Amino acid sequence: MRILTFNLRHNNDHWEQRKPLCINLIEQHQPDLIGFQEVWMPIRQAHIILEHVIGTPYRVHTSPKQGQHGMEGIAIASRYPTSKFEKLNLPGGERVAQRIQVTVDGHVLWFVNTHLHHRPINNESERHPQMQAILDWLNPITEPIILTGDMNTIPTRSTIQLANTRFISAYAQARGAEPDYTFPAPLAAGRYDIGHVMIDYIFITPNDLMATSGQVVGDKAHGENPVLSASDHLGVLVDVTFL
Repeated sequence: MRILTFNLRHNNDHWEQRKPLCINLIEQHQPDLIGFQEVWMPIRQAHIILEHVIGTPYRVHTSPKQGQHGMEGIAIASRYPTSKFEKLNLPGGERVAQRIQVTVDGHVLWFVNTHLHHRPINNESERHPQMQAILDWLNPITEPIILTGDMNTIPTRSTIQLANTRFISAYAQARGAEPDYTFPAPLAAGRYDIGHVMIDYIFITPNDLMATSGQVVGDKAHGENPVLSASDHLGVLVDVTFL
C-alpha cells in the first residue's frame, strides 16, 4: 500500500496555479490511501484534484471542522473498498479526526486522518489532549491502523511521544529517522520565524504493519516560479505492507 499525507493549504496562495501541481503530485506517486488536511469544502478541493488523476478512481470522504470553521476540513481518499466512515470532534473546539474501514486484498484496516491545532506554538496544551482523544477513540480497534495528519508539532514534543505509545512513524521505520522538515515548502519560504520543522506524520501499528520505503514529496518549486509549490507543506509518502 502506498500512503500519502498532505496539507493542501486550502484555497489560499495562488490556488488555481497550484492545482495542477497537486494533481501532478498525486498522479506521479499514485498513492492508494491519502489523508488530506486544510481542504476547502466550498470548492470540493479534494474531489477536484482526484477527479483529474489518471488511474483507479478514489473514494473521497470529507469532514468539516467544527462550528464556524466548517468551510475548511480534512479528507480521506481511498482506492480500496471502504466502509464504516466515522468522525470525532476533538477537545478544544474546531478540530476533528476521521476514520474509515478499508479492505485491502482481504485484509481489513482502519485509516485515520486528523489535523491538530497549531496554537499554542510553544506548548502542547491543545494538541496533547487532542491526541489523547484520538487514541481513546482508537483503543477498542483490534485491526491494523494507519494514522495520518498534520500534527503541528515536532517529534520530541509530548503529543508525538503520546502517539508513539500506540504507533510508530512509518517514515522513520523505513528511513531510520524522520524527515529533516515538512514545513515550510517553497510556497511559504521566508514567511515564518519557526524555522524548518517536521510536523506531518504517517503512523502505523507496529505489530500489524511495516513500512518499506519513505520519501518527502512536493519539495520542489515549479520551474517557472521559485516560490510556487503544490502547498506550503511537503507531503510524506510511504509504502506499507502487512506483517
